Amino acid sequence: MTRPRVATILSAREWESTFADMARATSLVRLVARAYQPSDLERRAGELDVIVAGAETAWVTPTAIKNWRSRGAGVLGLYPPHDRPGRRLLTMGGADEVLPDTTPPERVLHIVRAIRPPVAASIQSGSLTTVTGSRGAPGISEVALSLAWGLAEHHPTLLIDLDRQGPSLSVRLGVVPAPDVTHAADEVMASGLFPSEVCRIGSLSLLAGPPIRAAGPLTSALINEVVQAAEGSFERIVVDLGVTDPDDPLLYRAASRILTCEATPKGLVRAAATVEAWAAPLPALVLNRVPLHGREDAVRAARHWLGLEPSVLLPDLAALHDDARVASAPCPELVKLLEPLHQPAPAHLD
Repeated sequence: MTRPRVATILSAREWESTFADMARATSLVRLVARAYQPSDLERRAGELDVIVAGAETAWVTPTAIKNWRSRGAGVLGLYPPHDRPGRRLLTMGGADEVLPDTTPPERVLHIVRAIRPPVAASIQSGSLTTVTGSRGAPGISEVALSLAWGLAEHHPTLLIDLDRQGPSLSVRLGVVPAPDVTHAADEVMASGLFPSEVCRIGSLSLLAGPPIRAAGPLTSALINEVVQAAEGSFERIVVDLGVTDPDDPLLYRAASRILTCEATPKGLVRAAATVEAWAAPLPALVLNRVPLHGREDAVRAARHWLGLEPSVLLPDLAALHDDARVASAPCPELVKLLEPLHQPAPAHLD
């Protein structure tokens, strides 16, 4: 029998260190990771046979467990004795085995060896697209909306407003900002499922941005939970990140990243600072407000200052921007111009 490849979720409770020590001593399993945060497992997607997780860790949630199993990893869940909510959480997520964390480590090891990893679900490439940019209103929200609008013509598509500095998509579309991301997070944490009711505008579904003065912090872990749950309900998801940290976890998780930049000297300088700090895989570049008679100069400037080849050029036409000032659908020409981004393509350095 081949040794299963196993990862544990780091924990202050005794079970994790005891299990790790015994795994190394017996060689019954290959302990390939001791994960401190979700990204530690994301980087090993498809490489793990079993994940051993404790209910005491905040990011071990029903949604996370379902996601791990959809990627082909079995899950053994451990909970502190008498912690009924913790046991229910693991069961709700569909863990293959659920045991008290006082179970002897020898027995845990043998159960891990007996777990048969599930068949990985077919995850559609390109399901998550993030749109961001530098400060100075380069058109991030309009690009995100227009891209999602075009995708919704062919796929069930969700647009999520995660611009924490100024969520505006509900105002832009003239709809009530409900349900919003905080409501979705509450639902996902309670049931492990994405809310069945979302705002619909034509064929597009919208999850409004969080209130500026939300009651509690909308952490990266909570946002990741919402996005993971949404992936089970929609074929395509577009996230308006606004001006975000270049090391935002969603930039790593996304299959496609879009950087929106205004084709002006000030816009290029601001975008250059963003690209310099960029840590995720390189984005596709949307160059906005390109002068009608200066396309070649704008492309050369983007190559020089950003080291990126523009994927889409949006001309500086009043018709493209007028719709952004009223509660209406995005300009059809803008939707058409963004069609090359419907299928993710790797950005490249010039």
